[in-house]
Amino acid sequence: METQIGIENENRDQEEEKHMETKGIHNTHTTTNPSKDTEKKHMETKDIHSSSKTTRSKDMEKKDMETKKKNEAEKKEEQADATRFIDALASVEGELAGIPEAELATINLDIGIATVSAIGCMGELRALHPALVRKFGTETGALVERLDLVARAASQANVDYYGTFQSVDTVSDKSKRAVEMRAVLFAITQVLIQRKVLPASVLDNVRGTGSFRNQAHDLQHLVSVLRRAMGAAAGVVSISIAELDSAEDAARDLVVAMGEREQAPPFVSEAAEKRQRAFTLFIRTYEELRAAINHLRWREKDVETILPSLYAGRGGRKKEEDVAPPVVVSPLPSPEVVSPSSEPVVVSRPSTPIRPGMPGADPFSPA
Repeated sequence: METQIGIENENRDQEEEKHMETKGIHNTHTTTNPSKDTEKKHMETKDIHSSSKTTRSKDMEKKDMETKKKNEAEKKEEQADATRFIDALASVEGELAGIPEAELATINLDIGIATVSAIGCMGELRALHPALVRKFGTETGALVERLDLVARAASQANVDYYGTFQSVDTVSDKSKRAVEMRAVLFAITQVLIQRKVLPASVLDNVRGTGSFRNQAHDLQHLVSVLRRAMGAAAGVVSISIAELDSAEDAARDLVVAMGEREQAPPFVSEAAEKRQRAFTLFIRTYEELRAAINHLRWREKDVETILPSLYAGRGGRKKEEDVAPPVVVSPLPSPEVVSPSSEPVVVSRPSTPIRPGMPGADPFSPA
């Protein structure tokens, strides 16, 4: 009996042990369920995204800083470049004052475009500097940097002039208003002509808008025509006395602005003179350097690509070597119609003998 009880107890212990093992496995499965694994993966993915977002944010911030620094550097460079223009004009002030009035060049081209073109050629000109010095000496070689200086000076003088001039010049604004009103009154006048209210001859004195004076003249003329036609125009067109008064004021304002422009203040005249003197210095230097390069590169014939003519394409007179001499064709004499005759043609000679060597003498007679 005791042996049997011992066996049963042993079997029961084994079963309990198996049950505990099964329970442990089940608990393990419960602890590591799929939902917790998914949550763990989601957290890991979130951390990756967060890290990626942080990295991307840092990259963008870095690029923004680089762009900001680049813009600041460009702004400083522009300011420094503007200072170079101002300094260039200041450095040649004394030289400008010394140019005799009789030697001032006529401004016959766009200074802004010409100076930008010259400054744009500086790279090739500096490359030629050693050759210019070897060929002509240091004085001619110095023209390279001098051109850069006087081009900047002329450009600044040009900017200063327009800034000063526009501050007192109101002609353009007055002209715009006058042209707009002229167009309205002209159209009304045409309607009255079509309706036989006015004769077509009222437009004979209209000059067009080609000049400020013509604009003012036309506006005053049309106002006068329509004032006289106010009674007959009633019911045909809509025009009021107030509109005609306003148009007349616009014409008068334009005339006054033109007068003020012609009587410009002294500081405008000073700016204009400085501009002309700076242009004179610039064009002298440009042409002198261009002549030197033309001589230096006469075999290559590439002066137009290194320092092109500022007057190219303006229809100016070509150089003599570029112009073919005209071919003059003399008209052939008309043949004389000689009637047939059996008698020989006898050439009569003057009865009085002509001294040899004189016009009309026989070339074969002895002297």
